[in-house]
Amino acid sequence: MASQTSVPKNSKIIIIRFIQITLTISALAACTEPEYSNSVQRPWDHLLLSHTETNDSQGSYKQSAIDLWDVNPALQPLDPLLRDGNEVDVSYGQHSQNILDFWLADTANLSPVAVFIHGGGFVAGDKRDLSPSIRIKLLAAGISVAAINYRFISTDPMPAPMLDAGRAIQFLRDKGCEWRIDPTRIGAFGASAGACICMWLGMHPDLADPESHDSVKRSSTRLQAIGSSGGQSSLDPLWILKWFPGGNTHLHPNLPLMYACTDFDELCTKPVRNLIEEMSAINHVSSLDPPIYMVYNQRNNPLASDAPPRDGIHHPMFGIKMKKALDEVGVEAVLVIRNEPETYDPYGSVVNFLVTKLLDPDYATNHHACDTGYAKTYMLETQDR
Repeated sequence: MASQTSVPKNSKIIIIRFIQITLTISALAACTEPEYSNSVQRPWDHLLLSHTETNDSQGSYKQSAIDLWDVNPALQPLDPLLRDGNEVDVSYGQHSQNILDFWLADTANLSPVAVFIHGGGFVAGDKRDLSPSIRIKLLAAGISVAAINYRFISTDPMPAPMLDAGRAIQFLRDKGCEWRIDPTRIGAFGASAGACICMWLGMHPDLADPESHDSVKRSSTRLQAIGSSGGQSSLDPLWILKWFPGGNTHLHPNLPLMYACTDFDELCTKPVRNLIEEMSAINHVSSLDPPIYMVYNQRNNPLASDAPPRDGIHHPMFGIKMKKALDEVGVEAVLVIRNEPETYDPYGSVVNFLVTKLLDPDYATNHHACDTGYAKTYMLETQDR
């Protein structure tokens, strides 16, 4: 009987390890690309989804939930060790939707964490929407990654999604020693509704309760960096009606649903108005807020008078007003509007932004804001936002 040629076990291990190291080096290189002008093809551009846009003067687009930095789902990571998290479907709260996945970066020290919060209009989406490409690049740079689920407004109106995300941040901080997390370096990024939640967490006063017997509740909800794609800085239909150039964005059907209202008239009642103002991130801006990187795929053009509400829900006016408010208090706010020639992007991608902010030791020391009972300085002059 003819003998079969076999590869020694040690050789197989060496080959597999060589492939893993090569992939890690390649991913890390992608995180440290130099700056590129808008007219130059950047190395990561081939990973972006192609967004179908109309060519009309209104600059509207056909896709309703835009995640500018998401990649084609067919592009799966080649390394199977990076496909599943170190911790999967971990419960961070009392509700069934309060689950998260966690990937630990291979570092000798405590690692920063970038938390992905999915979009979906607060009624859909899943933590599995996290781009494999982004996850690999962050891990290769030494940043651990978490992805969370949260309750939807179809069953649990505001503030449920916001409080769930805050609880997830607290849970991760509480796991600091066990999961080798640096509690002073936690950022969050997301698209659409996920971006809105990131903005709210970043600007809102700390939700920590220093008197609680629950160690999770005693932990801070403050962020050190925010990545936002198509995010809403306000969830106030009256604010949208005031500032938006045309269209009917203020009539988006999810707005009454957020506040358990049956119609738009009910949104104007005093108890609901108080909640609406509380849920709008722009109302909580202060000089102590973390830097934010905002991307909008839609052009900054007026909307047609008969445009459906969904056409404006990712309009860059949300980012323009947020940047104005943050500029006034001296907080870094990068606004990237795709297809706008004057747009300047100093980072090139959300990964580069998060890597810059979460790995800089001097930045983390000056912006950790993790003390329980953290006091915020409010901006009272909000009428022009």
